Amino acid sequence: MRLTLIVTALSITCATAQVRLWGAFGYGTYAMSDIKEIQSDFVGDFPVTPQITENFPGYWNYEIGGEKVIDSTYFVGACLGYGTTAGRVQYTDYSGSITADQLVSYVSVGIPLGLILNKNRKRYTFTFDLRPAFVFSSMSIEIASVLGGQSTKESAGFRSLNLSIQPSLGIRRKISKLILSLDAGYHVTLLGGRVFLDSNREAYLLNKKGDEVKIDWSGFRVTAGLAIVL
Repeated sequence: MRLTLIVTALSITCATAQVRLWGAFGYGTYAMSDIKEIQSDFVGDFPVTPQITENFPGYWNYEIGGEKVIDSTYFVGACLGYGTTAGRVQYTDYSGSITADQLVSYVSVGIPLGLILNKNRKRYTFTFDLRPAFVFSSMSIEIASVLGGQSTKESAGFRSLNLSIQPSLGIRRKISKLILSLDAGYHVTLLGGRVFLDSNREAYLLNKKGDEVKIDWSGFRVTAGLAIVL
């Protein structure tokens, strides 16, 4: 009798837990307030008056992951994300050019964690997801000049680690073993880490005021995805 109850309980657990693998792409905007301030410092440091031609615009991002749906109500999983943006300050005239590029990217390790808001619906479901994550950022600053026929180039790399959360609302459409998804939310940097120099982990980036610089990926996110039910 005891063995029968255990087998029955395991059968119920397996029947009510659904595993999904998914991939998604989307568009995000990025705050980058400290990094924009560094870009403004570049403008002041140029021997001439340059133009800001790229100011960390929104761009595409990508995610892959898996999650388990429990009792048609909750879901929890793991995911990897990737995104980029960039800034550029540039001056060009007949004598040559000076360009300062800031190339910024991230890899995030997140935990989809949320609720299915209308679990009794079979075709369309609505979800709420908190999506806490560790965000590993890298930034490359490259300064290149061409003056009097001579070219020079200098570069430095930086890294940082942030803790974030991304509250999102989503809609799901199930078609047999496939699920189409659309999500919209806001990425919030809860804790921004120091931006360390790649070549010296004891050195970190400061602005001209002496304040620590953070790489802030906060902003709106919209993603579309496709999942398969295993």
